[in-house]
Amino acid sequence: MIQLRRVLLALLAAMISWFFLKLILVPDDPVIIQLGSDRPLTGSIHYDTLTPWARTQSQILSPDLVTAENGQPREVAVTIEPLGQANPKGRGSEVWIYEIASETERFDSEKWGSLPLPSSWQHNEKQRAVVFTRGERTPLTLNLRAKGKISLRLLRHPWSGQARITIDAISRIVDLYADESRSGPTQEHFLLPLPLEVPQRIETALPRTTGNFRLVLTDGPRIVRINRAEWQSRGSWVWNPKHGTAEVGSGVQILERDEDGWLLQMEQAEGWIAFKHLQVQPFFLPGSWGLIVILILVFIWWAAWETYRPSTRVGALLRQQMYWVKYALPCLVVWLVYWLAFFPGLMSPDSIHQWKQLLQFQFDDWHPASHTLVIWLITRIWLSPAAMALAQILALSGLIGWGLAKFARLGVPSAVLWVICMLFALSPVNGMMINALWKDIPYAISVLWLTLLMLKIIVSRGQWLAERWVNILVLAIALVFVAFFRHQGILVALGVVAILGVIYRSHWKQVLLAFILAAGFLGIVRGPLYELLNVKRLSSMQRVLHVNAIPLHQVAAAIAAGTPLTAEERLMLDKILPMEKWRALYRCDLVNPLIYNNPDINEEALWQHRGEFRDIWISLVLRNPGAVLKHQLCVGSLVWGVPPIYIHTVPRNIDPNDLGLSTQSQWPAMNRFLTGLVNWTEKRNAIQGLVWLSALYLYVTLLLTILVAFRTKNPNWLMFACPALVQSACLFLINVAQDFRYQYSVYLIGLISLCLLFFIIKPPQEVVKGSNTEGER
Repeated sequence: MIQLRRVLLALLAAMISWFFLKLILVPDDPVIIQLGSDRPLTGSIHYDTLTPWARTQSQILSPDLVTAENGQPREVAVTIEPLGQANPKGRGSEVWIYEIASETERFDSEKWGSLPLPSSWQHNEKQRAVVFTRGERTPLTLNLRAKGKISLRLLRHPWSGQARITIDAISRIVDLYADESRSGPTQEHFLLPLPLEVPQRIETALPRTTGNFRLVLTDGPRIVRINRAEWQSRGSWVWNPKHGTAEVGSGVQILERDEDGWLLQMEQAEGWIAFKHLQVQPFFLPGSWGLIVILILVFIWWAAWETYRPSTRVGALLRQQMYWVKYALPCLVVWLVYWLAFFPGLMSPDSIHQWKQLLQFQFDDWHPASHTLVIWLITRIWLSPAAMALAQILALSGLIGWGLAKFARLGVPSAVLWVICMLFALSPVNGMMINALWKDIPYAISVLWLTLLMLKIIVSRGQWLAERWVNILVLAIALVFVAFFRHQGILVALGVVAILGVIYRSHWKQVLLAFILAAGFLGIVRGPLYELLNVKRLSSMQRVLHVNAIPLHQVAAAIAAGTPLTAEERLMLDKILPMEKWRALYRCDLVNPLIYNNPDINEEALWQHRGEFRDIWISLVLRNPGAVLKHQLCVGSLVWGVPPIYIHTVPRNIDPNDLGLSTQSQWPAMNRFLTGLVNWTEKRNAIQGLVWLSALYLYVTLLLTILVAFRTKNPNWLMFACPALVQSACLFLINVAQDFRYQYSVYLIGLISLCLLFFIIKPPQEVVKGSNTEGER
């Protein structure tokens, strides 16, 4: 009887939850309008919704939303003319073109090499682009066949300038400058004038609760033919000219009305046509998927009541896990809001490169292939970036819940734990990073896990290692994960296990066994498994450029500091990169302008003369160690201080790509709010320092562990900071950019280390006993 009552109550609660979910989570649905016009379409779409907070909203009819169909292609001249630097913050006048495309023809990396280019333009094979860097600003002109729209994919970055783009004698000036935090590819769209008989198509998205919408066209007077409109995912609503009804605004006359369309004449600068009563079916009536969601909600509500007052074995098991689940739930709930808002995830060019690999099942090790394989494995359940983002959310929220539960066992007050839990959950850093498909995210989770295992070892005074063989296996798995997800993770895992073996010498056998297990598994994956899957290793020239990134950066630092060079050194360095550019392209905080965004660097010369270059590098370091040390302090400022120019944080969407991936927010209003919140935290002031300055969290971790070691008179407590310290030391030596994600693991450790201020110090025998009890549980 009790169970029947609980099931019925769960059903009622699930129905109410379903109602509110439908009310709040109203993802947009695509709307398509087919029409023709005597000129490119300009205007906006206005709509109102059926929600209690209904209000009229609008969106601009941008060129992205308009395409032409079934027209006859014609030859169109496209001219790109560099105009020089315009933005006062700009550092150059570069113009990078990745692609020029129409509906019928495309110029991209496959065609650039065969095109005759003006002398001031170059084909950059590595970046698959045509580039103007400096020199005479000669226009680049291409002819391609097009129907109604031409798109250009260009690069925005600090070295970009202005360009005049002319298509069919219509010109537009584009300023391509962007700071480091906003740099990346951008799309520019141009609409061509079209005859009225060429069908055009508007495709946009409206909330599923839309009741009416109005198409407002500007730039009149004009002639427009409306052919058809439909709301794709609501197949019950289709407007056609034969049976559909619509309302037109004042100053708009209906000249013809037949089964092919309505011919409208706009006599004013602005006119509109309205479509009404879109909701022909009850919005809140659940369909088949809705019933599945309701059943899931029934189980969730039943499980919640069973956890609160168990009446079955399942309820008793759930109740036993609540000691850590209760701390995981706030993080899970809040991060799921981010997951819906930025669905299916946040992806940079690195992420898209890995996604292409798993789609083609052809892997390379530029980004660790082991991480790409983990994404492939998770997406066998659901082939979407959202699956990986969801896995990261579950992993980190569970780990935080488990970690806070361990501190609860140490006597940290419940109120403190809940405050720290809320810091984790509400931090925009975690909400955004956990939805990004970067190798740095699972790496950071792994380093945090390793840190919490250090806590167990410290509290038990090393006895945890000897309690059960499973504990050694757990430690080995954590070490493997740290080494898996970033190339430098191997150094971090080695450093932590070496220090652990020295400090807990009495348990050196267990530590050695964990190391052997981790090394063996890692060797199997990177050896036989990589060979079986034909994982592409870096080519010799790719490897020499990647490996020599730090020496190249330090050599440029020495040259920029005025270090004298011999004639032989100048000759050798000039083969790799023209001498005037070593100084001009040097930035102490970022290596990209010198190497990865530099078409002039000669990889082949670097490969052929790698030995001579290494000798020059060592000689310059010894000749001017002060300049190299100053450079290293600058490039490593992400670790220890405030980066001099910027901190690259996190993308807001999915980078443009040819894989069909795009941001499809399931909660657009929340997306806009959270994007604004993150943008606010990035302003270069005290807020940015508090939120995004990773060095602050390193110092917090160090200070609190030193404090605990002093209070307990046990220096072994410094092991808690060991993973963060080793990670930071490695990054300081090899860092080449100011990307927050590199130190995300330190951020997580810094937040959870706040618990160290409040835990109760127990006598040694009590600590060991508590650890044993915890292990049994």
